[in-house]
Amino acid sequence: MLVVIKPSLLVHCLKMLEDNLMKFSFIICTNLSISAKMRLQEIIKSIQDQKIPDDHYEIIIIGGKGTFNTNCLNAYHIEFDEDIRKGWITKKKNIAAKSAQYENLVIMHDYFVLDDDWYRQFTLFGNDWDIAMNARIMMDGRRQCTDWAIYKHPKYYNVIGIPYWAKSKYQYVDASYFVVKRKWFLNDRMYDENLVWGDAEDIEWSKRVLNDSVSLVMNEKSIVRHNKIHDNCGRLSYKMDEWYGD
Repeated sequence: MLVVIKPSLLVHCLKMLEDNLMKFSFIICTNLSISAKMRLQEIIKSIQDQKIPDDHYEIIIIGGKGTFNTNCLNAYHIEFDEDIRKGWITKKKNIAAKSAQYENLVIMHDYFVLDDDWYRQFTLFGNDWDIAMNARIMMDGRRQCTDWAIYKHPKYYNVIGIPYWAKSKYQYVDASYFVVKRKWFLNDRMYDENLVWGDAEDIEWSKRVLNDSVSLVMNEKSIVRHNKIHDNCGRLSYKMDEWYGD
């Protein structure tokens, strides 16, 4: 049997599919140093390579003064005087979140690139969460253990990466990269601007906002990778291959 679909119905269905695609504001915190500018170009390209519809994403680069040239029409730069207060990362993230137009905020420092399949995997994963973490891979191929971690658990040492399927009341959200709902974040859950980088601002934030009603999830198939050498996984934390709960 031949089924004839009216062009108007087809257009309507395609419009519904497009509207249901996830929309992202990528917030990249930087100081616009020479090396940071090089990394930023790689980061922006990795976002463009996702083939997200132009009206479904934006890139907000915040930090540093002066011009930053990019061939991405969806990217813009918010200047920030780094001399006002050294390491004022909390202020940067709050400013950018208020400026963002889309509901899903990808808040990152300037040393993560997206895997080619990042966006497709997120659309498959879905949109039902408050905070979503992604698997993070360091330049030497190791997992960055703080991508899904606990802090000061009474049984364990300091920061520990736990298996992606595990959950704990001691979990915290590492500030270098996470995805959060804009409306949820702006509803009295922004960063404490009294704190700067190095003041454990992400620990304070996690303790303040995480509770049983918050949907904190791990989407391990949307992978991001470092494009700067770090040793924080080995120096600050380690991961557990087994988990027996709190």
